[in-house]
Amino acid sequence: MAATANIVVADAEEGWDIAESSRPVETWRGFVVNGLDAEKIATLQSLLTGQTFDEALAECEPHYVSSDEGPWVMRLGEEFTDSLAELEEDALEQVGGELAASAEFEAAAWPLEDVESFVAELAALAEVATVQGNALFVWLGPTR
Repeated sequence: MAATANIVVADAEEGWDIAESSRPVETWRGFVVNGLDAEKIATLQSLLTGQTFDEALAECEPHYVSSDEGPWVMRLGEEFTDSLAELEEDALEQVGGELAASAEFEAAAWPLEDVESFVAELAALAEVATVQGNALFVWLGPTR
């Protein structure tokens, strides 16, 4: 299910606080993206880390669940975060293009520019997380 996502940088111990928040980007540094789901995140993770899609998807299980109706919070793995943080400027466009051509993003009709922007924002946030020694969290709630 595609959802509204708040992607934030936080201390590794703040997962429950993020899950209890109604809008994490108001408390933690990050950004909002609509139409994101675990399959899209796993597709990007697979592309960057070389994992199979199923391996990446298994790592996208929520770590923190506020209730059955959500929100759901996943913590992105260190290898994935590092891979994002290490993306060079010229690689961002290439990764965005490959991601936009994936079945998950094509089925959701994400425009190439939106995918490229998402990858660039996520990579920049991953760099912040890496420099600060923090983690990247994805808060998923119903699209409003």
